[in-house]
Amino acid sequence: MRKTFFYVFVAWVYIWSWSIFNVVKADEPIVSKEYVETVVSHVIRNMNNMDHSEVLSDDLARIAHMYTIDMLISVQKHLPYILEGAIADMRLKADKEYKCKLQGDSKNKECYDN
Repeated sequence: MRKTFFYVFVAWVYIWSWSIFNVVKADEPIVSKEYVETVVSHVIRNMNNMDHSEVLSDDLARIAHMYTIDMLISVQKHLPYILEGAIADMRLKADKEYKCKLQGDSKNKECYDN
């Protein structure tokens, strides 16, 4: 009885988690409908003789891969702005070093704060 309850609970959590992921990004297809139907039917058919943790870990790895790709696309899209800020910081640092070099041993506080 406990094993049956556990398997039903795992299947319910699995299906519920898919519904949460589909609601969060309803405008973008996360997975194809065929994939979800295939996995759910496989879990239901082979409930007693399969490793549920392996199925769950595979799906989590796939989801992590999808989010990694999404993050890389976002970084690629914003990379010019990130680089622009880094270049501006390096330019300010180079200007400060050049100014301090030109002033020599003057008592400019900005040159001694390094």
